[in-house]
Amino acid sequence: MRITSLTLSQMTALLVLGSGCVDYERAKQTEAEIRARRDAMTVARKQGGDKGGGKGGGEKLQGVNRAVGEALSRKNEAPFEEMHGYIVRGTDESSFRRCGSSRVYYTRLAPPAAAQVAQRYRFRANALLSPVYFAVMGRLVDDTVTVGAHTYTAVIEISDILGDKSEGTPDCAPPPRGSMVASR
Repeated sequence: MRITSLTLSQMTALLVLGSGCVDYERAKQTEAEIRARRDAMTVARKQGGDKGGGKGGGEKLQGVNRAVGEALSRKNEAPFEEMHGYIVRGTDESSFRRCGSSRVYYTRLAPPAAAQVAQRYRFRANALLSPVYFAVMGRLVDDTVTVGAHTYTAVIEISDILGDKSEGTPDCAPPPRGSMVASR
């Protein structure tokens, strides 16, 4: 066995590499512990029926939309149909008002529709809580949803956004700007 002498820079490099491996293993372990805690909190929240009371407004809305896959796959008698109306989005609001109706619905969005609504709303809304016209494939559901200070007594499940029809001339005049739920 041959022992060679190492330079100071080589010894420093070995020390850094060795500590890097230890730090990597520690980081991996910490990450696994954080994941386990998050999973446990999620399970506890689902079992306890927690509505996310301590979360910020945007997180509340995301928490309500999080179960959309389950909600859209539930057995419902009503088929999806084409509907036209206005959507208002905000921190504690995700409202839909159908053309020709004064009823305000909470929007429960399938993931592809959620991405389309977010993008279109971002570019079309003039200001916070501005109504933006949409043509959608949706179905109306009798359900009660509370998000922040707003309570919705009905829900529209939206599976798809009809892009070409949403770009056309609206079928009805927009409601006044502001919270559609609060102005009922």
